[in-house]
Amino acid sequence: MASSEVGCNGDKSVASASSSVNALAAPSPKGAQVSVGPVWSSVSTQPSKDGVLTVAQATARGVNISGVSVAAVVAQATTIAHGNTGKAATTYARQWCGITVDGQPSVPGCIDPDDPKNQPFIDQLNNVLGSIRLSAPPIEALATPGGYQATVIKDPGTQAGDQAVNDDYSPQVPGMQIVRDDDGTEGRSREVVQLANVEAESTYAIVPRPDNGELDNGTPPPQATTESAPITPPAPADEVIEGTPATPGRPSAPGLPVQAGVPFQTAPVVSSRPLLPAPGKSIVERVLRLPGEILRQALHLIAENPREFLLLLTMWTLLAGPAYLAQRRRSRARALAGAWVRAGGPGVHPPE
Repeated sequence: MASSEVGCNGDKSVASASSSVNALAAPSPKGAQVSVGPVWSSVSTQPSKDGVLTVAQATARGVNISGVSVAAVVAQATTIAHGNTGKAATTYARQWCGITVDGQPSVPGCIDPDDPKNQPFIDQLNNVLGSIRLSAPPIEALATPGGYQATVIKDPGTQAGDQAVNDDYSPQVPGMQIVRDDDGTEGRSREVVQLANVEAESTYAIVPRPDNGELDNGTPPPQATTESAPITPPAPADEVIEGTPATPGRPSAPGLPVQAGVPFQTAPVVSSRPLLPAPGKSIVERVLRLPGEILRQALHLIAENPREFLLLLTMWTLLAGPAYLAQRRRSRARALAGAWVRAGGPGVHPPE
């Protein structure tokens, strides 16, 4: 079961939205290697005494990844902008809570995947998972010096890499990204599951008031209100995962209330793009198909990104130039040698 809700209060300039879904399993419910319980997300924006405030929250519970269980993945991004120097700011935080590996004691409390001290532990989880990899993609948090805008999105360099490798064009920051790599001789094939995705943006600017003719009768405009409308909180916590003190090799983790609702967003499975026919076809057919496939991808690149095509064409021209000039010089030397031989005569030798 899934649900969504959107709210807007024009009098107080408050907007909010939330959504939830009960469960997910990939690649299929019967043979799932990745399954997720209830997920929930919300975003709200409103004026406050410190400026325009945007809060995005997301949670995923009951995550099971091929023998590794995570009780909850939680993320929150906050942005605020007030139109004055130094009055734009951002915050972002995410946690993985209640991690359990089959056959091993559970890890109590929560860990911050952005803390370098926790990276060795995440590497151990990835070693257990094999072809499945867990990661916390980096973020880009920007606040303009003049206080006009504040944003929290996925790091653009990481987004460009995800776009090229996973066909993932989303700018949202996943609280946890799960990638199952099944690439083979037929091309790319992978499943991408993103949990607790958030994105936040606040903008504070002075713009002309729209003239809709309502104030032409001389009635003064209504006074602007600076009253802060409260953000509707998520469902009350029905469980609290306790914190844990520091132990050798693992930092301490604070306690965290786990909400009754939870967040979710996934990227579709990337289809394969084979350069050659599948194994089992004749080598002649495989080789004959290659030029056509290269031409198809070149035409696709021209249509989708002409600038990148021109850069690649320039690079290949520079690389092929020396080989072409060498072949041309060799052909000219052969032609001159043939001319000398045809001229004949004692002591006549072809040029070196």
